[in-house]
Amino acid sequence: MERTVEVGNSIIYLISTPLEPPSPVITTAVSDLRLSTFIASLYAATLDGLVATKPSITYLVPTNQAFETLGLIMSYLLLPSAREELKSTIKYHAIDQVVYLEDFPSNSTTPGQTSERYPTLSDGSEIYLERLTTKNSSDLLVRGPTLEGLPANGELRPAKLISGNLLTETGVMHVIDQVELPPDLEITVDKLLKGARSTTMVQLIREANMSWVLDGTPPPDSEESSQSQSKEPVNIARAYTILCPTDKALSRLNLTYYLSHASALSALVSLHIVPLPSSSSLSPSLLPGAPLPLSDSITYSTLHSKSEGGSSAYGRIGFKKWGEERGSWMVGIQGARGTRGEKDSARVISWGRATPWFVHEHKNVGRREGGGVVLIDSVLLPYEPGWFRSWGWIALVVVAATVLVVGLGVWGVRRWKARSKGDGYEPVEGEED
Repeated sequence: MERTVEVGNSIIYLISTPLEPPSPVITTAVSDLRLSTFIASLYAATLDGLVATKPSITYLVPTNQAFETLGLIMSYLLLPSAREELKSTIKYHAIDQVVYLEDFPSNSTTPGQTSERYPTLSDGSEIYLERLTTKNSSDLLVRGPTLEGLPANGELRPAKLISGNLLTETGVMHVIDQVELPPDLEITVDKLLKGARSTTMVQLIREANMSWVLDGTPPPDSEESSQSQSKEPVNIARAYTILCPTDKALSRLNLTYYLSHASALSALVSLHIVPLPSSSSLSPSLLPGAPLPLSDSITYSTLHSKSEGGSSAYGRIGFKKWGEERGSWMVGIQGARGTRGEKDSARVISWGRATPWFVHEHKNVGRREGGGVVLIDSVLLPYEPGWFRSWGWIALVVVAATVLVVGLGVWGVRRWKARSKGDGYEPVEGEED
């Protein structure tokens, strides 16, 4: 604004450039390189027409990094068969009224204390906004509904608003750092495997008669399974995380052999399935999108482990951080030794976390992890140590003991001969024979 001119009771503001009306939502988002995945998702869900015409809407737009963090969940949502679920997810980020930053609820020092809920375009599902003020900062937070204080869909934290009040032709746009999944969206292990496009692993699981892993239910012949048939309304099913080799990795195996040898197939599949404890709950130490708490050198039992009813003493797997880049993890068989290291370890490509479920135990509401999928680039082959590793140490002990005994025997004989010679007659110096 340059200056003002008063004409009677009117004031004329002189400006340097003409004012332009706000751009459409898509145009506004396109101008921000951080939001390209949101634009692509709009078109994949065929929501571009709705977004262009629906009036008085506030859009909470996640960044590209936020979508990437979903991992295999996003891979699944982008499948044609999941279009309705993708629509629901995008609509959940559209508040059915205009909410500017100044409209966020009053300051609070406790999350959830002063949050307000707003209707979204996702079948009436509500989303919550609040302003959280601490000693050193003030954050604008976005989250989904909770059940007994626990996030209903497994988010480890609320989304933070990065920037806002971006005016659009039909309302306003705010940028957030996390995708908020709608409360009615159910992500299962089976859906994550579809997102990983690993049809071969699914086939092997079913051929090994372990389809119950995909459903998150106990084995048919287990004690847990028989208890679950009782009238007690207690869900004791376990969640599972599947280490899923890519189809390319599995194509390098002789699958005909495994499909014709039930015991070998069972060992192979069970080594790639990590059961979660029945009493587990979502841990704040989980990495974004990861189905398991991960730290350098952390280990887990698989169904191949003796501790889980398997047949192997080498049924535990361990994770190792091998780089500073995000997602730089290796997974391998704990204790495996030998020359075939490429068959004992694999690199983690991606992962996805399934939706947790809530259970009522002793009248207390609790949440169990839903498991998930870890996509890896190689197949872990069941490991059994070679002959030398299993029995070689015994042979070495026997050989060493034999050498020691023989050595002591030789030394003893020589000692005895020396002493025997010393007891005989020795001529005095100068004495002739």
